[in-house]
Amino acid sequence: MVHDAFFSSPAAQPLSFDDMIEGIVAFIAREPNRRYKVVVGSDSSARGMTSVITAVLVWRIGNGGTYFFHRTRPTVYHTQRDRIIAETMNSIMLAQEIRSRLVDRLGNNFLWDGSEIHADIGENGDTKKFIKEVTGLIRGVDFVPVIKPYAWCASTVADRHTG
Repeated sequence: MVHDAFFSSPAAQPLSFDDMIEGIVAFIAREPNRRYKVVVGSDSSARGMTSVITAVLVWRIGNGGTYFFHRTRPTVYHTQRDRIIAETMNSIMLAQEIRSRLVDRLGNNFLWDGSEIHADIGENGDTKKFIKEVTGLIRGVDFVPVIKPYAWCASTVADRHTG
């Protein structure tokens, strides 16, 4: 999925995965002494054929950021659980590959303390029944799960591109 996928950015034409990694490295290189966090989150529409949008946000803590996103081919998810798990797995797979590439480029201790995956689920509404399962999947691959209302990468950034 990752290596042959194309990513978009509000400021650029479609990018390959490698180009996205270069964009992240270049963004960090402009102010290398700052602290950064890379956050990944996914969202999709709840009805009919839907694409999963996975956003990758590079946050220069205290001073803005940039982001990229990937849109999957439209698929029909037969249950809410199927859709939520697809969103979660897309986020996990992409976050793992980004972590691996950035560790190769920037070193082991660069930004992976408390790296987050934002899940579009929360204590309110129908998705609360998936909290244990989704947060367990995310913790199992050594990321910090964040749910709504704090999961802004999924519920705001990725959501912006679901329509």
